[in-house]
Amino acid sequence: MKNHLLLGGLIGALIFLPAPSARAEIAHVTADTHMNLNRPVRTYGDAVRLVVGNFNDRGVRHAFVRFADSILEPGIGLRAGTLRLWVRTVQTPGTLDIHPVLDPWQEDTLRAAAPPGLDTAIATVAIVAADAANFVTIDLTGLTTAWVNRIRLTTALP
Repeated sequence: MKNHLLLGGLIGALIFLPAPSARAEIAHVTADTHMNLNRPVRTYGDAVRLVVGNFNDRGVRHAFVRFADSILEPGIGLRAGTLRLWVRTVQTPGTLDIHPVLDPWQEDTLRAAAPPGLDTAIATVAIVAADAANFVTIDLTGLTTAWVNRIRLTTALP
């Protein structure tokens, strides 16, 4: 079964490891929501947790998370970028796909009837029963490096 976490930013933190320093920087979540493909006009911006998965008659759910990029400075050297997610429960093991979100979205108005565009998956992680009540960590160094490079390019332009 395919599950999707869609980044644009489950309870999670994006952790940057600047080089050569040993310290880590955490990009905090600034917006999060999910959508249910069986309820195309319903919004879930006020939900207290994010739900992903295929729940058959209750619908396929996709989560969206946006992270603050204020810690990304033009001169930062980046050694690694990881996404750390808390998995509350696992009803059915499957895979979780991570996609960058291409279009703007708001947590209080996002709905399945008008979803933002998505880029191709940049990571896929297997979620198994043993992941319940634990964190899973996903390497997003390629994506975070691209974010830093975009900031460098934007900052360098007049």
